[in-house]
Amino acid sequence: MRTRRLLFYLGLNAAISATATLAVMWVWERAHTPPSTPTTVPSPAVVAPPTATPAPPGPPPTPTLTVHVVQPGDTLGSIAVQYDVSVADLMAANGLTDPDTLDVGQALIIPVGGFGLPTASEAP
Repeated sequence: MRTRRLLFYLGLNAAISATATLAVMWVWERAHTPPSTPTTVPSPAVVAPPTATPAPPGPPPTPTLTVHVVQPGDTLGSIAVQYDVSVADLMAANGLTDPDTLDVGQALIIPVGGFGLPTASEAP
């Protein structure tokens, strides 16, 4: 009879320990999940129909600055693709020297429209 009682208490202890551990992990996850921040997505450009004579080139467009808060899993490359800017523009706008170093929660300035260097979609 002593063995049955011991097994009962061991099973009860395991169930209570697992429940307490899962509860603590759930509370920890809720308390340490960064809030999602809305990001500005550039609107698609309106393309004018082709004309007989091309318009003379004007001054380069002024970049529109947008802020992106780095989330877990973000890389400069994925952020550049998301906003259609080059990695070099992102690094120049934020004064970064190492493209492999980002911190979660770090605010990055996104130079939508370019920062002086053409993006892949603007190349001839």
